Amino acid sequence: MKVLETEAGDQFVGEPLGSLEDVTGPLVVCTAALSPLAELRKPEYDGAIVVFTTPHIGGVASDLGGAVAAGVVIREPALDEVERGRVSVSELLDAAGISGIAGVDTRQITQLVAAAGGSLPAEIKRNCRSLYYANSG
Repeated sequence: MKVLETEAGDQFVGEPLGSLEDVTGPLVVCTAALSPLAELRKPEYDGAIVVFTTPHIGGVASDLGGAVAAGVVIREPALDEVERGRVSVSELLDAAGISGIAGVDTRQITQLVAAAGGSLPAEIKRNCRSLYYANSG
């Protein structure tokens, strides 16, 4: 499990995507519906944790070379990517060194970012409590 935690103390627990590294950066919202993963290359997302408003994100790109974002937050990764012979979103993110979290309420997170003026300091980190319990059995 991973946790997205805002500077204000809001926590969202979800499934890990991509790199397992902990990342810190400004939480920003991306509304792109077409090729959303390509957005991770844009200079305005340099070092940011990008929240995608599109509910399902799939790996239409073959790689994320040149991506500058530090992290991503998505509601759900597309589940049929591997069946179609494509690389999964998690694999694409991992290859680019980008940490991510999925299975969280991106609508609520978007509202928090909007209330904070468009950017909110946050961190994606491994949930140490879940790791402890998973390894203690």
